[in-house]
Amino acid sequence: MIKRTQQTIYLLLFGALASLLGSFMYTPASYAACGDERLLTLPAWYRGLVEPGSGGTCEIKDPSSNLSQFFSTLAVNIVEILLHIVAYVAVAFIIIGGFKYITSAGSPDANEKGRKTILNAVIGLVISIASIGIVNLILV
Repeated sequence: MIKRTQQTIYLLLFGALASLLGSFMYTPASYAACGDERLLTLPAWYRGLVEPGSGGTCEIKDPSSNLSQFFSTLAVNIVEILLHIVAYVAVAFIIIGGFKYITSAGSPDANEKGRKTILNAVIGLVISIASIGIVNLILV
């Protein structure tokens, strides 16, 4: 019974993560904030690459003038998006570890597995948040 419940929880977490990944892949037709908008703290992939145009629309800058800066800004944006996703996965593992810890039913092995999962996820979350700060420091 517990195994089936764990599988259901994992499936729900995977579905939530998949919907999150799918939701930030969509780029709106009009960039009202010119690359400053965020979805669940995920920056737009085109942040720093758009310039305001006439009529309130934003266009991606011509990369031919400074190709290396264009690709470095794009790479930093993608790395930051991936680091945000890593942080979300770490939070999911904290939840999974808490579920394992609660459902251990007094078993020392299962109890220790839950505690290790939580500890490792918290370490990963701290590293991810620190990395996001470093990437933002480089971008600005």
